[in-house]
Amino acid sequence: MSELFSPPRFAVEARGREALSYDIKQGSDLTDPKVQAVVDAQLNEANPDLLVVCPTCIHRGGWEHLNCCYRSPLGTAMLLKKSREQIRFSIRQIRKQLASGGEVMFEHPWGSDLRNQVEICA
Repeated sequence: MSELFSPPRFAVEARGREALSYDIKQGSDLTDPKVQAVVDAQLNEANPDLLVVCPTCIHRGGWEHLNCCYRSPLGTAMLLKKSREQIRFSIRQIRKQLASGGEVMFEHPWGSDLRNQVEICA
């Protein structure tokens, strides 16, 4: 199994099985195209049965509607661009995982703006 945008959580429960976790806290900036290429190659090699995807939603909806008034329009635009890059990478990996016959778990609440975007594209 593999996790994107997640420190080892599900991987900890994999016990004895190969598990990969990619998160900024572990040095994997999944908005960086070079890191994406490395992660993509590692996922191709690992061919996980389950891919857990949880792109950050910190700058999408919810509290962000309150916080954006304290940030410049340029700052907000930069954060949204980063979020879109995470979503695009997530969608590419979800499509590859499903095409290879694997399972996907998208870890976000039903009402999440991110969930709606990924469901449309997957």
